[in-house]
Amino acid sequence: MVKSETAQQRARKVINRLAAFGAALLVVVMMMSALLRLRAAGLDCLDWPACYGKVQRATAGHSIPRLLHRISAIAAMFAVVSIAIFASTHPRFFRRELAMSAAMFALLIGLAILGRSSTGATAPVVPLGNVIGGMLLTAMFAWIAQGDTRRGPPAPGWLAALSWTTLFLFLLQVALGVMTSASHSGLACTGILTCVTDRLWEGWEVGQFNPWREMPPSAAVHAAHRIGALAILVMGLFMAYGLRGVCRVRAAVLGTAVLMQSAIGVALVVYSLPLLAAVAHNAGAAALLITLVAAHHAILRSREGMQELI
Repeated sequence: MVKSETAQQRARKVINRLAAFGAALLVVVMMMSALLRLRAAGLDCLDWPACYGKVQRATAGHSIPRLLHRISAIAAMFAVVSIAIFASTHPRFFRRELAMSAAMFALLIGLAILGRSSTGATAPVVPLGNVIGGMLLTAMFAWIAQGDTRRGPPAPGWLAALSWTTLFLFLLQVALGVMTSASHSGLACTGILTCVTDRLWEGWEVGQFNPWREMPPSAAVHAAHRIGALAILVMGLFMAYGLRGVCRVRAAVLGTAVLMQSAIGVALVVYSLPLLAAVAHNAGAAALLITLVAAHHAILRSREGMQELI
């Protein structure tokens, strides 16, 4: 019995490390994907900003990011398969990991098929599917990496509800960011505050948010992304504040990640979409998602402990 428990603990450590490695790989994948997508859209082109929104031809500068993207994606698939193999050694103990690894493998296959449709795609739905799929994979890797450890005293019920809501709104905010980029709306709405105030009630049409058709630059889409960023900033900071009683370290990391992502977003506006800042914004979104998942996991696990005591 003792040997079986020891084997389970060893398998748990390996699975957690593989999942953490997979999450890090997905951040690299998201960065390289963003670099390729943004360069193709004309970001950082020679006659900026006149060339923004004009599809650029592939150049030698794309080869290294594309290679890193493919290597990281393949390594992530091996991480998923490895998690499934280690989880299958104790299937009753790792039922959740087995189910999640199967879903992750299916999602990876779907993303690989979708990736073949990315070249020359003009509708936002293709990059939207790639980015949201990548974010979901990142979230699942991050969740598995947390293990089953309970941290701190029970979290209040309002914090669990806030955590669920923040995660949902964060994915919606990511979708708005992708649509802003895919429709070349980065420069359609300038100014830190005037972008939102000028467009809050004007120019809003449902058709502008339809990812299935090619979209012209839209100030409304950009303004919606700005409003979403403000909502995530406020909710993320409140979530970090409430998390202090559960795990101070995770609360501090979450608060820092939210503030850093907001700062990068402001820099994008102030300096008119520099390429490196835009790539960092995409990487920051993936990193922020990981911190949100880690915080969410700590909150739910602490409440499970409270329910057992009751």
